Parts: sequence; C-alpha cells; structure tokens
Amino acid sequence: MAALMAAGLALLGVSLAAPAQAATCTTYYVSTSGSNSNSGCSSSAPWATLAKVNATTFAAGDQILFARGGSWTGELHPLGSGSSGDPIVISSYGSGSAPIIAGGGAAAAVYLDNQQYWTIENLEITNTTTSAAIRSGIQLENDTSGILNGIHITDDNIHNVLGFWNGAEQPSTSSGIAFNLSDSSTTNGWNDVLIQGNTLTTDDAGGIYLGSLAGSGHNHVTTNVVIENNTLNDMGGNDIVCVFCNGALVQNNLATNSGSRYDGAGLWTAQSDNGTWQYNEVSNQHLLNDGEAFDLDWDTTNNVIQYNYTLNNPGGFLLYCCSASQGSANSVVRDNISQNDGASRADLVLWGVSPTGTAQVYNNTFYVDKWHNSGITTSNPSTANMFLTNNIIYNEGTGGYASSSNETWSHNTFYGNHPSSEPADANKLTSDPGFVNGLGGQVALATAASYELVTGSPDIAAGTVVSSNGGKDFFGNTVSSTAAPSRGAYNGSGVTGGFVATGKYALLNITTGLALDDLGCTTSGCGAGEYANATLSSANQLFTIVSVGGGKYRVTGANGLSLDDNGSTANGANMLQTTYTGAATQQWTITGIGGGYYKLSDSSGLLLDGRGSTTNSTIVGQWNDTGSTNLQWLIVRIS
Repeated sequence: MAALMAAGLALLGVSLAAPAQAATCTTYYVSTSGSNSNSGCSSSAPWATLAKVNATTFAAGDQILFARGGSWTGELHPLGSGSSGDPIVISSYGSGSAPIIAGGGAAAAVYLDNQQYWTIENLEITNTTTSAAIRSGIQLENDTSGILNGIHITDDNIHNVLGFWNGAEQPSTSSGIAFNLSDSSTTNGWNDVLIQGNTLTTDDAGGIYLGSLAGSGHNHVTTNVVIENNTLNDMGGNDIVCVFCNGALVQNNLATNSGSRYDGAGLWTAQSDNGTWQYNEVSNQHLLNDGEAFDLDWDTTNNVIQYNYTLNNPGGFLLYCCSASQGSANSVVRDNISQNDGASRADLVLWGVSPTGTAQVYNNTFYVDKWHNSGITTSNPSTANMFLTNNIIYNEGTGGYASSSNETWSHNTFYGNHPSSEPADANKLTSDPGFVNGLGGQVALATAASYELVTGSPDIAAGTVVSSNGGKDFFGNTVSSTAAPSRGAYNGSGVTGGFVATGKYALLNITTGLALDDLGCTTSGCGAGEYANATLSSANQLFTIVSVGGGKYRVTGANGLSLDDNGSTANGANMLQTTYTGAATQQWTITGIGGGYYKLSDSSGLLLDGRGSTTNSTIVGQWNDTGSTNLQWLIVRIS
C-alpha cells in the first residue's frame, strides 16, 4: 500500500521526504530547559532546540509540542508529512503563555516545503529584525505540479512580521500566513486549507495570502479553503487574499486599520471561482492605491459577497477590477451594510465588471454621512449586464454617480443628497428609510443593528423579488422567494421606534455639528456643553447611555456625571451634569426621528437644545419642540 501511495503522489509531482528514523514515541516534547540528548518522548525528557526538531522527519499522527512559557529563535522547519485523518500536529503543552517561535529575520518563522497534512496551532509567532525583507510568519511552499492537502492553521498569535513587498511580485512569500505556488507549474494547488481563529497584528507585507509570486498562470484548483474567525489589525498591505481558489469560504473575520505601508485591500480574490465571502467586518483601511474593503479582481467568476459590514474604507466598499476584458463575471453582492466607505473614490468602483454573464448588486445598505463626500459609483466600462436592485443609498454627502446605460437600477431608495447624476429608476423611493439608529458604530459588527428599519418604514416590503436571493437578510430574517422583500439589508417586519441599544456614544448636534461635551468638568452641578468634534474619540465627548427602565435612559459622561435638567421647566435653562441619584431629572426619553437622528426629552418634556451656536464650550440647554434641528442629535455608537 505504501508503494502504491508513493507512486500516486509521484504522478502528482509531490515529492516525499525520506522515511522517518525509528522512534520510540509519537508525541515529542520541546522545552528550553530540555536537552537534545533526551528522547523527547515525555515532558520530563524534552528536546531543547529547533535544530533538533528540524533534523527529524515526522510521520502521520505525530505531535510536536512546545512548552508554554518558552521561546525559540530561528526557523522551525520540521520534515515529513501526515496523512488524511492523521495529520502531524505542532502545538503546545503545559501552562502559561503560548510558546514563541521568533523567526529573528529568517525567511519564515515556521516553514513547510512540499509537505501536507499538518496542523499548526496554539503558537505565538514573530519574525522581526532590523530591516524589512521578504519573510513570513508561517510559510507554506508547493514546488510540485500537484495538490498538497490538509494544512490547518488555528488559534495562533502572529505579530510583528517584518516582511517586504516590492510591488513587482505578489506577497505570497512575505505575509503573516503565506501559501506560495511555484510558477513553474500551472496545475499545482492546495486542498483542505483551514485558517481559523488566528490573531494577526502588525504583519508585513500583509496578513493571509494564498497565491504565487507571478500572480497568474495557474489553474483555479485550490479547493476546500476555509478562512474564518480571524482578527487582523495593522497589516502592512492586504488582509486576506485567495488567488487560484475554487469554492473558498471566507467568513466571520475582523480586519481593521491595514494598508498603511504597502498597497492593498481588505479582503479580495483573483483568478478564482465560486467563492463565498460573508459575515466579515472590514474597517479603516488606508489608501495607497486600493484601500477598499472588498475586491473582486480580474478573472473571477460566480463569487458571492454577502452579509458583511464595512466602514470608513476610503477606497470604497467594493472594487471590481481591473477592466471589462479582465474583470469579474456572474458576481452577486447582496445584504451588506456599508458605512462611510469610498471617501477618496466611491462606494462601488465598477472598472472591472465583465461583459460576460451578469453582475448583481441587491438589498445592500449604503450610508454616507454629511462629513464624507464619497461617490456612490464610478464609471462602468462594461456592457449592459449590471443590475442594482432593492438597495438603500442614504447619501448626505456631496458625492454622486458616474452611471451609464450599462447599468439597470430598479426599486432602489435614494435619500438625502440628489445629485444630477443620480441614475434613473422607475421605481425609486426618495423618502427617509427610517433606520433605527443611523450610524451603526465603529469596529463592532453587532452595532450594524442600527440599520434595521423602524416600523412604518416606506422601504418595508417595497422591493422586487430577486431569484436565488439567499433566503435571508443581513440580520437572519427570512427573505421569501415569492413575496416582495424590503429594500436594503433588513427584511424584518420593523423595529419599534426609539433608542434601543445600551453603549458608549458621541452625540452630534445637527445644526452645528458640534458634539455634546462634558467640558472636562468633574464637579457635580457644572454645565454640559458642546465642542468641535473631529475623531469621535475625545473622552470628553463619550457618553454612556444606559436604560433605566420605563423607556428612560441615563446619559453619563466619562467624568461619571449624568445629564440633568435640574427640574427646570423654562425654555433656555442650562443643562447640568450631576452625580447620578436616579432622580427623574436625570432620566431621558430618546426618540428616533429617522436617519439616525434623535430628540432627547427631559423630565419637563423639553428637548436637549444645542442653541444653534457654533462656539466651542457653549452650554447646552432645553427648549420646547419647534421642529428645529437645534433640538436634533445624531447619535454615533463608539463601543
């Protein structure tokens, strides 16, 4: 049987390492307090060094366990391959912090070359030195003409990988987790790749990359790829990339604050088919050239982007790259929520919509506030095969559309700014869709519930049926295959109006744009004011809003003092901050009026008033409801 397996793998071009030397154990222990003269077969007789591990050829079912609390410098490159259902496992033992494999400037901290059926888990991995160069945290290499199987990378902490990207080759050998296919073959690939539960921080040139240096010339035969539940922060360039993939599932990942050192996008795919990218959150990408949350790059077919939440990505929510002749065909983009994306370009960049097949964009919610001037679409060079249906476009900025006859718009809602470039839509709505809480928040997927629709919203059941619609919306509500859906990413029956979520918020006055501010006060009885807001992060402008029952809320600053009307019933009375006692004067009714705007009513029935002043440190007051925007506040969730 062994001979038959070897012959079969040889036909695939997979080279086999030399047989493992006879050993008395299948679990090997490594500790900094051990000795290479030990057997390595027990925690009381562990090996000591990476060199000892690297000199050993392991067999299916073996485990290599590093002692928690230990640290090793250099490249970990164990030999051998596991088998289906019986992988070789690199993991940890004991108690304390995860064992550290510090590459120290090596080409990779962990390296597998033409090997398969390995699990790498529960490690801390770094690879830094004095200067950037081509290097990775975990590097997988396939120099064969065949398929390598069973690479699982789970629950690792990979940080401070000082890689480099020159822009000429792809970073498939210079990322936190990198899978590289030799460009000497067109038929090589990977199968059964699981990248799950890892934390990647400050890795260059990017986070997770499956591809090749040339980035072209391979069959789309990398299959059964699952990339899920990973957290990526401050990747130098890209966050997650899958090239030459067929049927990849990329879900439940959090990617933020990347792309400041090398050009890149958040999550993207090229020369790949039949992928599903869902339940991801991508925020605060940087713009060197790309800077978008998602990218359907050239030569992609039948990919679905659904149920994602994106915010503050200057390159846009989605780029179709790169041209009509080298673009994306038969793509579906549905039930996503985009907040303030595209400030430097547009929400939807349509440069690479293929004339082959169709491109469908439906039941998405796009929100642009008045402090951003994002375009909604760029020009579309393709033929008339793009359909934009049942979307809500809430545009308070000044950006517009570069639309053409190549697009069909149907049953969309356009609210806010109506530029002359707004596309024709025979079934458009222009009324306020009635979001529960306007701006959803910062980096917190749960806050996307702010984009549910209130009861009575004109967008509920106002869409048109789209075939093969996925059967549910962003929030998990059922979407019928026959009954008219709602517009946007919410298809429920409506949420009762009013403020519903406890959390930490900034409150911005609609007239002035100034933020409610505790003015640095720490003494009970001082006034509450307004101050210019730039980052939504000033401690003086962060207020915790907590339900106290009966539809009332307590509004408390970072100073621990709560907003208090002091029992006054007079228009113009100043608003105070006091130590919370549970008094009625400290309990507020918060009523949604649509678009994320609210009125805050105190115990006298008067409303919190910004007074229309644009002067910093103005003390806010109260006034009866005249409908003035002085009395209306945009509530922005921070955490």
